[in-house]
Amino acid sequence: MATKKRSDPSYCLHKPSGRAYVTLPDPVTGRRQVVYLGEHGTAASHAEHARVVEAWKEHGRVVDARPSGGAKTPATQVGQTVGRVMIVYWRSVQKRYCIKDGDKKIPSNASKIKQALKRCRRYAGTVPANEFGADDLEVVRNGMVAEGLNREYINDLITKIQRAFMWASQKRMVPASTWHDLALLDRLQYGEQGVKEPGEAEAVPWGHVDAVLPHLTPQVAAIADLMRHTGMGPGEAVQMTLAMIDTTKTTSWYFPEHHKTKHKGKARRIPLGPHARGIVRQFMVGRAIDRPLFSPGEADKWVRDKHEAERKTPKNQGNTRGSNVKDQPGLKPGEQYQVASVTRAIKRACKLAGVPEWTAKQCRNAAAKVLLEEFGPEHVVLALGHSGYALVERYAGRDYAKAEAAIEKIG
Repeated sequence: MATKKRSDPSYCLHKPSGRAYVTLPDPVTGRRQVVYLGEHGTAASHAEHARVVEAWKEHGRVVDARPSGGAKTPATQVGQTVGRVMIVYWRSVQKRYCIKDGDKKIPSNASKIKQALKRCRRYAGTVPANEFGADDLEVVRNGMVAEGLNREYINDLITKIQRAFMWASQKRMVPASTWHDLALLDRLQYGEQGVKEPGEAEAVPWGHVDAVLPHLTPQVAAIADLMRHTGMGPGEAVQMTLAMIDTTKTTSWYFPEHHKTKHKGKARRIPLGPHARGIVRQFMVGRAIDRPLFSPGEADKWVRDKHEAERKTPKNQGNTRGSNVKDQPGLKPGEQYQVASVTRAIKRACKLAGVPEWTAKQCRNAAAKVLLEEFGPEHVVLALGHSGYALVERYAGRDYAKAEAAIEKIG
């Protein structure tokens, strides 16, 4: 029987950016490589597809298939690509923030840089770095818009990509003109391209929190309850250890090691009131001072103990505890909770409690709202660790009741 002839690699559409691409296996790297061809559906992109595929078939690997002196096209070449620049820049960020590969504790600013570089690689990773310009950066931004990201977040990510190329120009990886060209791209303005606005951060009603707490493990319930009584963020709550708490005064103070303004050299201190101190006290017994107060491993044991207590099958029948446990399970409880896992647990509990879904961050917003109504914006700024009053409205909303009372008074 004759062997079926293998067809050429397909001409494909990258929907977020509207560009054409082809995927080619590269035996040199052992990986499949994506080569972008230009605007989808154009004659130039079809011609580029034919050239790239022909060069790949001739050389057995991905090469620069552009004719000499030809127009700029985003095909992969043996020099610096945007993707490579992003990788090298991330290595410098890791060194700056003392981040190791595989670290889960990444400062929030570095985490946002990572998101920006990841999207730049996704939408323009194979474009030659010395040819990357404002039009290419706009393609990257259009991809972010297609993802549904809000306007301020997109502008922030684009700024971080521009700074990455400023660093690359300092290291002479790209010409200085590349960075100057990228700076020509304007920020997205209100209503532009139909991009959504960030809006106010919604606060969860305290009654909804009370309804959900019984459906959570003691550890996650403590994290949620602690946030609504202190205004700390979920990332600050999950990392809490005894070594970070000063109990020498009447009001205990919590000094988180990692927080979102640490890279700016600012300190973060969070007062713990009577209710918050009571929550912390429950988890202090037998705890090493450098271990997180809220342990996923202890939560896992609590769940297993609860299931055993609720077991209806007699203990002398069926499986005994531990008989069906893997010796080397693929997933083990970590030393510290991740914010995403706390949010997932809360959303599952919301369904069990029959209340609308809310996230861990909305507990922080609930605290901000109470502080604004009871004490004013200054207390919100101090409790949440803001640098100024600009974010008070987003986190706590506006206290229109005070304006209403004032107007009624002056008449």
